[in-house]
Amino acid sequence: MITVDPDVMGGLPCFAGTRVPIDNVLGSIEQSIDMEFLLVAYSFLTEEHIQAAQIYAASHPSRRPSERLSNAMPDARLVSDLTLQRIHRS
Repeated sequence: MITVDPDVMGGLPCFAGTRVPIDNVLGSIEQSIDMEFLLVAYSFLTEEHIQAAQIYAASHPSRRPSERLSNAMPDARLVSDLTLQRIHRS
């Protein structure tokens, strides 16, 4: 149910047959996003998908994107999922 393909979403773990990273759904659940909303947003999503994503995440611990960013670009910060902002240090 979970695939990792370097040609799909840069190799992020995604739900099989989609371009939806498991972190998107797991992060939404962490933030208490209503399950009904998630089912509308991701029509393929089932309880089995969520369980598979949780199992995958638990068995493949990785750092959060913001932690990887801070290591790669110490003079930038993540403003949103799509926006970086350079930090001006004096």
